[in-house]
Amino acid sequence: MKSAVSSAVKRALRITGAQKKEPILIPFLVRTWHEDGVWNVSAFDLPIVAFDEDFEQAQKYFYDAACSHFMTLRELGKIDKVAHELIRIAKTRGFYEQRIQTRQLVQRIDYSAEDHSLCAATG
Repeated sequence: MKSAVSSAVKRALRITGAQKKEPILIPFLVRTWHEDGVWNVSAFDLPIVAFDEDFEQAQKYFYDAACSHFMTLRELGKIDKVAHELIRIAKTRGFYEQRIQTRQLVQRIDYSAEDHSLCAATG
């Protein structure tokens, strides 16, 4: 049976520091926010979104959509190209240096030069 992940992806993972015995992971950022009574979940660098009034359900829909997206990419023979790009983005953003950890909240904060204060971003 042929491996689901090509040797090119395995080679890219070795370059980024992943060990052979570690599970093969393709990292990407996800943003979650509440607006107009609905929880929204969206991938930064992939065309994957989901929403629901319930937070857990919105996340479940997103996880299901993301898994389906990657399975489809694999079936179409496009998983390697997407994996290489996501690994490159992750390395640029510092995923491999542990600056952004799994399921860690990423939030935008604005600094007001006018009154020298910090506040949650409004838009």
